[in-house]
Formats: sequence, structure tokens, C-alpha cells
Amino acid sequence: MITKTSEPLNIIEIWLSDNVSTWNIAGRLAELAVSGQDFSVEDLWHVLQQVDASLGHASVFRAVEMLVNMGLLNRIEFADGSHTYRACGDAHHHHLTYRKCHRVVDADICIPDDQLFEIGKQTGFEIKEHSLVLFRVCADG
Repeated sequence: MITKTSEPLNIIEIWLSDNVSTWNIAGRLAELAVSGQDFSVEDLWHVLQQVDASLGHASVFRAVEMLVNMGLLNRIEFADGSHTYRACGDAHHHHLTYRKCHRVVDADICIPDDQLFEIGKQTGFEIKEHSLVLFRVCADG
């Protein structure tokens, strides 16, 4: 799992490619992982376009989604359907998100295991993992 203290090469080593665009994406994602900074694919693409104008939006999106699927990045959903990405590390936690400004706050809270078990029993689901996102109205409305 990539964490804020991980070396940038940890992400770069995922891609063993001679493709310069891939290396540019990996390098910037490594910087973001170390900094703990949230980002959108759109923002990442605009930054990378300054380095490589030929880099397509779809390539950036696929690279980010690959890392989400590998568990190296987290996708944080907002109430309006948009989302941002962050390398959260491997400590289990959830997110409080603001509806308008899209600020994200980590929350070290969780639904107790006995309640998860009960939810699974009532619904017929065997719960293997879960995610909890709480939405809040910004102070300015």
C-alpha cells in the first residue's frame, strides 16, 4: 500500500514500461501519494499536459483507475456524484465530505462488527468489506 511516507519509486515500479507518458503519470502520482494531496483526474491531466501535450485524458483516467483497483489509491465520492482521489494508506478509516467545497476529513470511526454482521444477516449478504462516506453542509451554506 502506498502511504504518505512511501518512496516515489514504489508507484513507478508498478509500471515497467518504456512509454514516456506512463512514466510521467507514474511520477506525478508518486508525488501526490507522498504529499497526501487529493486530486481529480482532470486536474492531474492538466498538470501532465504541461509536460507531455500528447498525453490523453483517457490514459490518465485508466492509470488512476488501475491504482484504485489495486488498492493503492482511494476514490472519495461526493454527494453531487463527483469524486477525488487520494493515497490514504492502509489504516482503515472513512471520510467526511463537504457537499459544496468538497473538503475531505478522515474519520477514524466505523460501524461495529456486530452491526455489520446483523446488516448482513438481515439482507442475506456476506459482508466482506465496507466503505462509509458521510456528507456535511459547508459552513457557508
